[in-house]
Amino acid sequence: MNASAHPASAAQPWPDAQYTGTLIAPAQCRMRAVDTDGHMAPVLVLDLELDTALRTRMRVEQPFPADAHAACEAAAKRHRVGSQVSIQAPLAGLRLVATQTRHVHVLAASSSTTPNPTEEHAR
Repeated sequence: MNASAHPASAAQPWPDAQYTGTLIAPAQCRMRAVDTDGHMAPVLVLDLELDTALRTRMRVEQPFPADAHAACEAAAKRHRVGSQVSIQAPLAGLRLVATQTRHVHVLAASSSTTPNPTEEHAR
């Protein structure tokens, strides 16, 4: 059974990232703002432990159409803690978060960097 909320698009400029992992928390159907006007749509949220050497954790969010809350709830009920899943996601939608950062170093600006447009206008 294909539980995807959206059909695959051949027009994507980049390939999808693919991960497999184990569901470590109950799946949830949440609501998320989809625009600046406050329109909301359901999103399936899964917390995974990836099948990698480091057992990295990943939060997966699968958006559903605004009128598909029941389908999102049904999808959440299908996924059980401990089940193995495989996900595909566009590379453009991935976000990396370093939750254990020890230090942030400020780097000196070099002449090869692109100037900030707001700084240019302030001069």
